[in-house]
Amino acid sequence: MSDEIKLLKNDKDFLEKILILLNFGKSNILPSNEDLDKLKKFDYHLMIKLSDDFKPWNDNWEYFFPDKEKKINLLKGLILLERINSFGFGTVHGSVATNIIVFNEIRNLKLDTPELLDWIFKNKSNNSYTPFGEIKYGGIKNYEEYISFLELKSERQKVHSKEKDAKKIRLIEIQKNHEKLMANRDKKNKEKRKIVKDYFADENDFLNDILIDKLPFPINLSPKKKLNNIQDNLKSMSKEDLRKLKKRIPKKTSNKLYQIKIDIKKIFKKNLLKVTTDNDKKEIKRSVIRLKLKNE
Repeated sequence: MSDEIKLLKNDKDFLEKILILLNFGKSNILPSNEDLDKLKKFDYHLMIKLSDDFKPWNDNWEYFFPDKEKKINLLKGLILLERINSFGFGTVHGSVATNIIVFNEIRNLKLDTPELLDWIFKNKSNNSYTPFGEIKYGGIKNYEEYISFLELKSERQKVHSKEKDAKKIRLIEIQKNHEKLMANRDKKNKEKRKIVKDYFADENDFLNDILIDKLPFPINLSPKKKLNNIQDNLKSMSKEDLRKLKKRIPKKTSNKLYQIKIDIKKIFKKNLLKVTTDNDKKEIKRSVIRLKLKNE
């Protein structure tokens, strides 16, 4: 945890403003004048404190907005606050608006549903960069126009009723396919979570199953608490097991597994192992013999 987060998590004023912003995004109801005054310039201050210089979503954001609901309510709150700012309440920050950082994370998590996009287009300010960070989307007013823009790009001329009906049919089909994909994704994720839950409900040897490559689910789905236990006991493992564990961690992995891989490298580099296996002893003995022969 960074020093900045350590300070902010105990900053009552900062936490209160976050709560006001989240409630604003969730309810779509304008806060009281007192609460609204507290949000003045908060969109900018939030970005400066959590990702200075308009950096992408990071662990600082994740600490205060860890789940999907909070991320979506944060985005909505920032969209509504920017709209109020556009009426003279505050400043509209154009291509460096804070909502762009949050929306990019929303898209990365595949949470940009047709409903959410339609809500954004209908409630956003006149900032053409909100929420995509690109001015070319500035004139879009709803989700239907967004789909039309993606399909037809620069075409803006009027079309006759038959073409409009065809476009509506395509829109409905696109929405159905989109919803179907999301439903399938949710189903697969639930199945994976059930496998993980059932696995840990039994008395399985988690570390051993990783080492022998018999884990019934991708290692990236492993609970953080279980991985913490492994990380805390790395120095008590044999070199052979550490090598196996390092090998089982994929290149594209979670932050926790990546840190475990780094810790293993440090252990080998600094020779921090607390135990020595028979294989390790043999290896040391062979090294000593080779050294003696070299000196002779």
